[in-house]
Amino acid sequence: MVSFLGLCRLLDDHNYADVARILNENGFKGGDGLKLTSPAVGYDRTAYGLRSRFDQLRARGRLTMLEISKRYGVSTNTISDWRRKGRIPAHAIDDRNQFLFEDPGPNPPRKHARKVLRSHCMRTAELLVTVGLTIASIGAAAQDSESVALAFERLQSESPTEIKQGSEQLVRLEKSDPKAREYIALHLPPLIDKGPKDYLGRWITLVRLAGELKIAEPAPALANG
Repeated sequence: MVSFLGLCRLLDDHNYADVARILNENGFKGGDGLKLTSPAVGYDRTAYGLRSRFDQLRARGRLTMLEISKRYGVSTNTISDWRRKGRIPAHAIDDRNQFLFEDPGPNPPRKHARKVLRSHCMRTAELLVTVGLTIASIGAAAQDSESVALAFERLQSESPTEIKQGSEQLVRLEKSDPKAREYIALHLPPLIDKGPKDYLGRWITLVRLAGELKIAEPAPALANG
């Protein structure tokens, strides 16, 4: 197992997947003698009592995609495009293409202005292209919401606001995405099973969430309670 200080330094600048890759490249292995994985790094982080990657970045003032898109009056699709082109600093939370963003300050990137076409035929063509792009942007924006994995990161935060937002987000996702329910049913009981020793308020939220979503498999901590 990597040392406490070593894990702290790595988690300052890397997500779980990158930390696992770096440790594997340097010959570290898990307790079972196998290569380290993202979940294994997350387990070690919890065992050492370290803040999650999400909490670390939030403490440094990093913004979610929704926050930064609202701040600068652009769509989340535009923020994603800026990130891919390196026009805005972004930090990976996990290996599922989730990011938090640095505030670019008073001089954020600007969307390129469209060229005005004078010919009637060209204006008609531009209108058709614009309508097509708008429909595509709406579809992309619907898929660009924060993932179930990010909501689970929020549930493990020390912030009551983040925990509440994570719970509400999971309820919304569970109603719209069958795969989200499968993920929740798999990962929620182990969190409840840890019991209320770390943070009673969070544990109560988890129990209520399991009841609201009617998670079929009860956690041992609930059965014993």
